[in-house]
Amino acid sequence: MEKPRILILYFSGTGNTYFVSKFIQANLSGGNCDKADLFSIEDISGCDIAKYDFVILGFPIYGCEAPDILNEFIKGIKLVSLKKGFVFCTKAMYSGNAARNLIRRLRNIGFMILGYDEIVMPGSDGITFLNKNSSYMKKLSAKDFFRTKGLHEMVKKIQLLINSYRQAKEIRVAFNPVRFLMTSLFKIFIPITNRMKKKFYADDNCFQCGICIRICPQKNIIATNRKINFDNKCILCMRCINYCPNESIQIGGFTEGKARWKGPYDIYYSEVLLKK
Repeated sequence: MEKPRILILYFSGTGNTYFVSKFIQANLSGGNCDKADLFSIEDISGCDIAKYDFVILGFPIYGCEAPDILNEFIKGIKLVSLKKGFVFCTKAMYSGNAARNLIRRLRNIGFMILGYDEIVMPGSDGITFLNKNSSYMKKLSAKDFFRTKGLHEMVKKIQLLINSYRQAKEIRVAFNPVRFLMTSLFKIFIPITNRMKKKFYADDNCFQCGICIRICPQKNIIATNRKINFDNKCILCMRCINYCPNESIQIGGFTEGKARWKGPYDIYYSEVLLKK
């Protein structure tokens, strides 16, 4: 019997979800799991997904929801037959109803999701407000991310589902009042996050390298009159502020001289973002 074509599809702001996606790709083995293609949603079209038999979709949690850029990408997926898959998220704290909402969207366009998992990773938004020498940042620098809780177990779960994907049944994420409450509470902070988006700027240390313009997934950053400007399409992925080589991008006056996060082992820039 022909082995299924496997796609690991992800969106990653600063590298957490990329790290987990790459870990899955490197550790899938045996049975039907010999090889999986790895793509960011920024580098593949929705039409290309149709040729795969099993799709593993990873995303970070932004305010107890999937990122807007992922939701827009899903709208462009065109399937000609039922597609089976697995969904995972990376989160710093709460995921709310993100999984339930996303799985419902995927089901509406022809996906049958067989499993779901969550992996706790550092929050790239909160880190930019911490001191570089804080105890939390010291713990991160010493952390072995390959031993992240639940990571190996998730890979085993995915392997089992792929090896039996023709017979596996669809997962149903039941309504959870606590998750619903958390999602509702986070909506209170939407006005605050909207104001936060308007406070991004490049300080006088900016030397116009253009990296922020190239790597912004929303094409939200432009240079005019030798000055970096931010439009109104920001999704707070925090990629620009964390990957500015001179730490010139700030959020108001709160992030100057503070910590930056480039994902586990700083591999996301060299392996993905540098190629943009």
